[in-house]
Amino acid sequence: MLENGYIKLHRSLANWRWYKEPKTLLLWINLLLNANYEPRDMGEKTIERGQIATSLAGLAEQTGLSVKEVRTSLDRLKKTGEIAVWSNRHMTVITVNEYERYQSDGANQGQTDGKQMADKGQTDDRPRADSGQTEGTQRATMKERKEREESKKAKKEGAPELSERFSEPVAETVREWLAYKQERREAYKPVGLKSLLAEIENQVRAHGEQAVCDVIRLSMANNWRGIVWDRIENGGRKPAAQGISGQQLSEWETQWRDRVKQQLEARRGAGG
Repeated sequence: MLENGYIKLHRSLANWRWYKEPKTLLLWINLLLNANYEPRDMGEKTIERGQIATSLAGLAEQTGLSVKEVRTSLDRLKKTGEIAVWSNRHMTVITVNEYERYQSDGANQGQTDGKQMADKGQTDDRPRADSGQTEGTQRATMKERKEREESKKAKKEGAPELSERFSEPVAETVREWLAYKQERREAYKPVGLKSLLAEIENQVRAHGEQAVCDVIRLSMANNWRGIVWDRIENGGRKPAAQGISGQQLSEWETQWRDRVKQQLEARRGAGG
């Protein structure tokens, strides 16, 4: 078993299809650790770089797995293309497919000296994670970044309007609603925010400030996706919350106000 030098493990290993299968992951890492970093002659056969001459019993001894578990894990790795296996009555030779991709150009010198350096191709030194999964993760990351940027833009455009268009009680309630939507990852885009503020203005004129504030908080208390305007009542009377008592709603409002206040203060502090 090799004891000098070290190998590269790319962080994308965490996205690999067998990452949450401990026995298969253990065997895979063991193969990377023990694969030849340079060709070696073994009798009449040369074991090439990226290959390992071994046996099921030998792998079981190295990893602490049973022979059956080793065989199952090898079958998985063969099925998904990580390895190829050649056997005769004397030995089993396992080839780590795309070994060069995982260990890159500097591997020979690094293994020899025990000082393996990461090179420019490191981002490609990864197990064969499912390409669809990797692309899906990249798309999700881009989408999240875009949503954050749009959310910041919406806040920047909408925040100054609140104190100009509404009284402070209504403006504060609207801020709470925007923070609530942000936590649900449903932040408004500029057009949607403009439409929301116009609708709130109309509802305030039609039903009064207290009724509007109450129905917005009712929507948050019930974890509704949008403001349910058909629950609004005239004269500032608090609409009845299904499944939530007046005391529970009051407690929830207090907790929510404290949370939003802390978030707003933190943002103001971060903004200087």
